[in-house]
Amino acid sequence: VQRLMRNFKESSAEAMARYFKVQPGQYGAHDKFLGVTMPTVRKVAKDNNDLTLQELEELLSSPYNEERCLALVIMGDRFDKEPPSSAVRDQLCQFYLAQTHAINNWNLVDVSAYKLLGEHLCETSPSDHSLLQRLAHSTNMWERRISIVSTLAFIRRHQYEPTILISEQLLRDEEDLIHKATGWMLREMGKKDELSLTNFLDQHAPVMAKIMLSYSLERLSPTQRRHY
Repeated sequence: VQRLMRNFKESSAEAMARYFKVQPGQYGAHDKFLGVTMPTVRKVAKDNNDLTLQELEELLSSPYNEERCLALVIMGDRFDKEPPSSAVRDQLCQFYLAQTHAINNWNLVDVSAYKLLGEHLCETSPSDHSLLQRLAHSTNMWERRISIVSTLAFIRRHQYEPTILISEQLLRDEEDLIHKATGWMLREMGKKDELSLTNFLDQHAPVMAKIMLSYSLERLSPTQRRHY
């Protein structure tokens, strides 16, 4: 699979590296890119969906972002095919939590967190948010992003308490990528239930980071945006 991935040259690895901020001191300084596009990653995942957990772990240890992404897409696809609350789903989520050190860029979090961890929590412990709270308190920025993006699974079920709870925990986070992810989830909540969003904004808008607030307001009316 790695040989297959490394034969694709669809876009500029250098351009992707600039987009994902890999210069020293930037959030993606650890990352490397092959120049493989997401549609190709998904196609390779579909053709190689029988990889073992050991093989997936080898992909997750790759220095290349697209190969780690491939492992996560395979895991998400496999999770989708299993019945709710199955042993396989539980195994995949336990494996996912053991590999958070490798889920270390925003695209990796966003392609996997709600599809795996979020869905699993909705099925197995919909009223227990302690795991998401623990991740939200992590010193690892990517685990904090996992915590908020995972709540998208709850939002899609019209369950907003986890998003509100984790957003409140992350209000004073110092990282721009956390501000963006939190604003995104608040916006998604507002698309389902505008009152839940405006209640949150009425309480917290004055202390929200500008980018977090901006993202959360995108689907509100011009009058509402001016108000906040």
